[in-house]
Amino acid sequence: MSKWSRPLTTYSEVQTLAGHTVVLEARAWRFRLPFFGVVWNRPTAVLAGDEPDRKRLPIRDVTRRVQVIVLALAAACFVAGLSRRTVK
Repeated sequence: MSKWSRPLTTYSEVQTLAGHTVVLEARAWRFRLPFFGVVWNRPTAVLAGDEPDRKRLPIRDVTRRVQVIVLALAAACFVAGLSRRTVK
């Protein structure tokens, strides 16, 4: 990856809930620019079971999809506004 951005996958400590072993997985993207940086965290999966039989249950992140749709609509409206602008 570049020096400006990189993904990072993290795992929680092993939790035992009602006799079941659970580990949470999350992914973060770090964007670093000269004057500021942004970190975007999102859950990716729940790992359930013991080590040999551990199952990965993916988390469908609906919020992220909605964010992408809203940003795409905002970009489309911006482009449409620019195209309607007339030079006087």
